Amino acid sequence: MRFTSSMKLKLIYVFRINDTAHHGCLKIGEATCEDENVFGLSPNSKALNEAAKKRINQYTQTAGIAYDLLYTELTVYNRGGLRSFNDKKVHNVLERSGIKKKVFDTVNKANEWFITDLETVKCAIAAVKEGRSSLSSAEVTQEYSPIVFRPEQQEAINKTKKQFRKGNQMLWNAKMRFGKTLSALEVVKDMEFQRTLILTHRPVVDTGWFEDFGKIFYDRKDFAYGSKNNGESYDSLERRAESRGLHYVYFASMQDLRGSELVGGNFDKNNEVFATDWDLIIVDEAHRGEHDKVMDYINEDAHVLGLSASICRNGNKVKQLGEYYDCIVKGISTPELIEMNFLVGSRNFVYQAPVLEDLPVVAANGDYDPRALQMRFTRKERYAGVITNWKRIAFGTKTIVFTTGSDHCVDLTRAFCEHGIKAKYLLSSRKPETDAQFSGKREDILRDFHNGLFSVLVNVGILDTGYDEPSIQTVVLDLATKSYTHYSQMVGRGSRPYPGKSYFNVLDFGDNVKKHGKYEREDPPMGLWHDKTKGGVMPTKLCPLGKDGKKLGCGRLVPQTAQKCPYCGYVFPKLDKIYEIELTELIDTAEDQESLEVWCAKKVLEDGWSIPRVLATVCIKNAPHEKATFMRVIKVLRTKEGKKVSPYYWDYFSKNILKNKARKRKLVSEQNELGL
Repeated sequence: MRFTSSMKLKLIYVFRINDTAHHGCLKIGEATCEDENVFGLSPNSKALNEAAKKRINQYTQTAGIAYDLLYTELTVYNRGGLRSFNDKKVHNVLERSGIKKKVFDTVNKANEWFITDLETVKCAIAAVKEGRSSLSSAEVTQEYSPIVFRPEQQEAINKTKKQFRKGNQMLWNAKMRFGKTLSALEVVKDMEFQRTLILTHRPVVDTGWFEDFGKIFYDRKDFAYGSKNNGESYDSLERRAESRGLHYVYFASMQDLRGSELVGGNFDKNNEVFATDWDLIIVDEAHRGEHDKVMDYINEDAHVLGLSASICRNGNKVKQLGEYYDCIVKGISTPELIEMNFLVGSRNFVYQAPVLEDLPVVAANGDYDPRALQMRFTRKERYAGVITNWKRIAFGTKTIVFTTGSDHCVDLTRAFCEHGIKAKYLLSSRKPETDAQFSGKREDILRDFHNGLFSVLVNVGILDTGYDEPSIQTVVLDLATKSYTHYSQMVGRGSRPYPGKSYFNVLDFGDNVKKHGKYEREDPPMGLWHDKTKGGVMPTKLCPLGKDGKKLGCGRLVPQTAQKCPYCGYVFPKLDKIYEIELTELIDTAEDQESLEVWCAKKVLEDGWSIPRVLATVCIKNAPHEKATFMRVIKVLRTKEGKKVSPYYWDYFSKNILKNKARKRKLVSEQNELGL
């Protein structure tokens, strides 16, 4: 008896339309095959092609559209049993791989068209069958070629690789247009880190990191990218890392991580991110203090590369960056970038600001209280002044406006529209009563702004970082900030070069230019001392703050070589004295007086043992766990110069000291047994 099934088989088809509008685009759709004998047929078989053409003809022949059918394949496959997929899964793989959609039918939102080629689509179908959610950069057909890094970029890359061979922390103080993402990913590639975590302030920059990943790893199938929106999922990446040795880069936003229960949030999520032993953590916008809380829950022995256009942190409750990074590389300055045509200069117009002297300041970040600030700026007469001066100076230019709060943002947008100027706003939260008229989905607003459908985009601090629209010609600051970092980020939105753009306008209604200076000025020192002879930044240390009412220093960063704080006069103890104090505190405060750390401290402090002797003794006693013991105890040991013992010292120590020590002990033991 012949077995028959009432279930109709489905197939995937790919076709193109040979006209100018559809150039470079393919449509991936799904059809049903009436012929039950197609099971097991290879791709592009006659029966499959006929079924696909029957479906395509239903919506093309009525419009007289000529097309080319390029590929057909059954959606049934065998992977541990019969399975099937649909066209939506192929679409999802393409989208997560960074392949752009093309919408031709704006009324019905027909979205099965993609800007891609047939080989990439075939790879996406294969990825669906293999259970992958995206393609590797090497599987996506792209016209990438090796990036030639500029001298200052290559210098930062080389210094970082050198630093990571002896230590774990590096900070790049590099301005916009330096190429921080590409250069940081090149470090990942050169050093072959297997697990890399990218931490950023906002999820919106995920797409930028993903695109730059493709430019660096376009020829590497052994590297993959993942996030909640692009590339592979975390579970897929980790599974392939464990089973096949895959190297991967995973993107996570601070906004998402801060909501995790593990760090005091309200949601049970991201536990796998905190549990992973990362080889490298790239901290974007490293100057932001909210990174610190999350970093405390990620493995301490990971290499950390901080990226920031500013090395200044505001607020008396925020630790300075010098406490987190051992080495700092300074990129080229804004004036140099302008001279090299990577940025354009500004024209500044300063108008009267409201009274700011009596505004309260938030201790955590050192900036004005946002509610009090909004009350000073949300006045109709001020809106009229903003619009009048914009018309006089910048009428017709593409403009981004920064405001103090959501009410201010909506009211100013409405005021622009009432004066006949097309304007929209973007907020992090929804306002149903005004969104339909003045806002919309983020991607739609940014696309329309890019295409010039309106000229003024108003926001509240969500487009100051991670947003790149080179055609912006005017920046309006209808707010005030005490933060140089925030100021430079906002103004920097207008600094990108664009055809026909030789400068950009800054309309300042909050005394920001007066307080911080013009955008293209040299950066203020910000507490770090530049070594002009080497073009880098000298190491720094923290002048200690007092605890429990005990008066010490002022908490500012000072040069590592300073013996006395230039601000408060605090006299730093010598390195050997510091080391002695640390060991004494360890012995006095340790709950377990029999621990390895206390034993090592006593041998150094009380018996005068050298570091190699201490390490050799504890490693031999704790065989066969010598390396784990070594890594544990070096956390409390210092060299004669007062420096931490590097984990990389293990290679030399184990080959040249530990083996000799063990060999001598064995010889002495044998001699004792023989009575010699």
